[in-house]
Amino acid sequence: MNQSLRKSFTPDARNRLRAAMAQRLALLGLSSDKEPVPAQKSGNKIYIGGKDFLVAWEEQRKKQAQRIVKQCWNAVIDEVAYTWFNRFAALRYMKMHGYTPQSLRVLTPALQGSQSEILERAASINLPRLKKKFAEGKQVRIC
Repeated sequence: MNQSLRKSFTPDARNRLRAAMAQRLALLGLSSDKEPVPAQKSGNKIYIGGKDFLVAWEEQRKKQAQRIVKQCWNAVIDEVAYTWFNRFAALRYMKMHGYTPQSLRVLTPALQGSQSEILERAASINLPRLKKKFAEGKQVRIC
């Protein structure tokens, strides 16, 4: 295995994941140097900075804001980046060692596709209870 490639890839991936997490939190009106942007509720939607989200996102947003206050911005960003990097590494390991179906691409798109094959197939699965909860704006926990 080429160790120098891994040594340069890992910090770059971590930095990209940190940037993606900061961007997602900014979308939700959270930042490291300002108070959270207030959210306005209207029906089953909330509006944060002119963008609309499902009401269920408000509770998650509050939890993230509390977590940032308790742990600090950089600690939360680092923890999430580390967690996602480990998840992607585990998926890659599973694929390389045959723990996923050989015909199913988890991280890469099919030859003619634009998104990973697992996401393309997920849209065709019929889960009526799950679709109903999403339509109602309820929080869905998948364990």
